[in-house]
Amino acid sequence: MVDLFQRSLSGVFEIYSDVTPFLQQIDAGSARVTDVTTRSQARVEQAAIKNQREAAAASSKLLLVVGGLLALVYAALLVFVRNGQRIIDQEARAREQSALGEQRWHRDKMAAMAAMAANISHEVGNPLAIISGLAEDIERWHSASEFNPEPPRMILEQTLRIANMTRRITEFATARSETSEPLDINQLIEDVCAFLGFDGRFRDTPIELRLSDHLSACVGIPDHLTEVLMGLLQAHEEVCKKRQAAGARILVQTQARGKELMVGIWCECSTTRETCSLSSGDSRLESARRRMDAMGGRIELADARLDIYLRSFTSNASGT
Repeated sequence: MVDLFQRSLSGVFEIYSDVTPFLQQIDAGSARVTDVTTRSQARVEQAAIKNQREAAAASSKLLLVVGGLLALVYAALLVFVRNGQRIIDQEARAREQSALGEQRWHRDKMAAMAAMAANISHEVGNPLAIISGLAEDIERWHSASEFNPEPPRMILEQTLRIANMTRRITEFATARSETSEPLDINQLIEDVCAFLGFDGRFRDTPIELRLSDHLSACVGIPDHLTEVLMGLLQAHEEVCKKRQAAGARILVQTQARGKELMVGIWCECSTTRETCSLSSGDSRLESARRRMDAMGGRIELADARLDIYLRSFTSNASGT
């Protein structure tokens, strides 16, 4: 087969073609691709740098916004905390003042009770001594001709004096309900002032009553109203005592004011009728205000006069 192929092969032809333009086109295309790639890479790098800057700016803005919000939240919390602490401190001071007021009221009440006991012992002792002496005189009578009508009259007078004293004490000390009820304000004031009359502090500062007649009943809690009147009268007595003026007195007035009853209390600290008033920050005044608010009444302090307003029972009944 080889011999046959060699014998049949007569010649070899080589064909050549010039590929230089094609290679040049390839080189040009590669250059263009390289240039486009370079420009694209540059644009990508520029975009990346721009995006990085924008991201950094956005992060800074976000940090500023978050920081501002946190500062606002902190400021708001600080305000709330300080305001809450201020309210807590005010309530603590109010409770402390209330406790001090209650302690002062308790001391005043105990002092009044001690003074009352001493005065009762003295006041009751005098009539009993008189009655004892008169009884001894009567015992020495031997005949009807020796009868003298004066000792029996004096005995009756002194026994009535003792009975009236014990009645006033009983009326004042009688426990009453803790609910509102119709009250005779004039009678209540008279009982309170009669009780305070046993207190030696009111000997130099007497209480003068100017009570209006034919007043309707008021609505209140007896024990609470008694406490209010006693505390305010004792506070006025202290004001007069601090002035150290001769002829001082406390005046108590009642009158109707529309659908309310008004109890006015003020001091005249001298014979020239110069008035003196309570301080608006007096603990007993604040305690009295709370008591009156609970009973549906109110207290007004104007100039040198303190006015207590109570609901009239007739207006309350017609309203219900």
